Amino acid sequence: MSYNSINGFRGYFCRNLQPICFLVAYFVLVVLGNLIYASPFGLRAIEAFGYPVATLKLNHIFTLGYWVLLFMPFVVTPMIVFLVKKTSVNLVECFAKKIPEMTKAWLIVLFSLSCIFVLSNFYKCGVFEIFQSGKDSVSSVEARFEIRERLHFGVFIVIQAIVPYLSYVAVTNLSKKGGAFWYVFSLVSILIASSFFVMINMKWPVVLYYVGVVLTIFVHTEKYAYTKAVVGGLIVIATYLLISTVVFRLAPEPMDNSVSTASAIHEKAHIDQHQAGSQEAKPPKLIVTEIVPKAIQPGGTNLAVSAERAAVVSEAAISATPMLMMHLLSRMSIVVPYYYQEFTDHPSACGGILAQARPGPVCRPSTYIYNKLFVSSNDQFIGLGTSPAAVHITGYAVGGWTVAIFALLCASVILGVLSCIPVNASSTVSAFGIVGALAGYHFSQIPGEGVIFYEHGLFWPFLLMAGYTCAVWLFNSKTMAAESAL
Repeated sequence: MSYNSINGFRGYFCRNLQPICFLVAYFVLVVLGNLIYASPFGLRAIEAFGYPVATLKLNHIFTLGYWVLLFMPFVVTPMIVFLVKKTSVNLVECFAKKIPEMTKAWLIVLFSLSCIFVLSNFYKCGVFEIFQSGKDSVSSVEARFEIRERLHFGVFIVIQAIVPYLSYVAVTNLSKKGGAFWYVFSLVSILIASSFFVMINMKWPVVLYYVGVVLTIFVHTEKYAYTKAVVGGLIVIATYLLISTVVFRLAPEPMDNSVSTASAIHEKAHIDQHQAGSQEAKPPKLIVTEIVPKAIQPGGTNLAVSAERAAVVSEAAISATPMLMMHLLSRMSIVVPYYYQEFTDHPSACGGILAQARPGPVCRPSTYIYNKLFVSSNDQFIGLGTSPAAVHITGYAVGGWTVAIFALLCASVILGVLSCIPVNASSTVSAFGIVGALAGYHFSQIPGEGVIFYEHGLFWPFLLMAGYTCAVWLFNSKTMAAESAL
């Protein structure tokens, strides 16, 4: 199947997958919230989200420069992507043809080694015990920080970059070829990847991973692409709600008969903005009510207990849906007024781009803005939590308009190159194209270097792909040399 054989909207979507993901994610998660804040409903929305109403009184909010910075990607990115595709598509296609198909044996070996590496580090660092220690939203966040402190960076690279990439390879082959092996391997890889993400107490990476699976199926499947995409989209939404409920501990813990089952839970879900590399953000202080824990009857079977627990979690997820959807709209949009205000009035608040280039800078824009946003709420994660912003907004923070434009140009060039990847390439390359689509999302959320080098960065699956290609070439060269010597 080639791009040219896909017609209509699907063909256009496949040919521009990466920049579309960037612009759609940026509009929904950043721009839409700011349009709401600027509307007559802005004050009510800010109050409902639980953020300071003083946000709407910032000096530079809704000025001309504010709107130019906010809407700049919708003008710059399409033009740059168009120019890059005009000049680079043949070169990228030529490069893609040199990357060999990943064999079943190699895939099994690489995935198995990745899982062994992750599980051994989980066991050594006590991740399972730390995960279970989170009983509410605050202790859950503390558990997440504890897990991040104990596990080294390499473990997170494998969890967030390598395992998803290998899973996308399997799902790509399943969509293109079918067969029992690819079906089983895809299912197993999805379950294992989901478990890893849940164990490190992070919801957005697993949601993004499922988005990648749905995109893989939509792009590469031969039949019923739209039906599969709709079903997959519903699964992603349900996953977001359920995983958020589990990670934020919104569902009541099981209780024994000695505890009254009539008491309602009134818990404030105070959730931090997580580190920029994980794209976690802090939602408002909202209240989840009318969730009644049920007593676990003694002597019940494990299956019955599990079913009852699943029902409780599902009930909590449904009850928390309005709060979680508001969190989705506000988590990244609320930081834009503060970025523009602070770094317009104090351009060198964090020392500029040269200071950020040094290892371990004293001030990071994401931490600086987090402190400004939540200082009035006596937030316990001041100094730890971060409020990342889109690539060009972060650029504005470290170098004004010059760096903002440069950062957006660089991001657009990368998205343009990624959009040149042919859909009929090997699964090794096609899976990297899906990773590139998720990089489009990341460009709308974090600094440019994070999209490349953070634990979920493009560099790591590219490095694996390059290493696999070199290994195959080396093996084939030795085979050919041995055969010629006979």
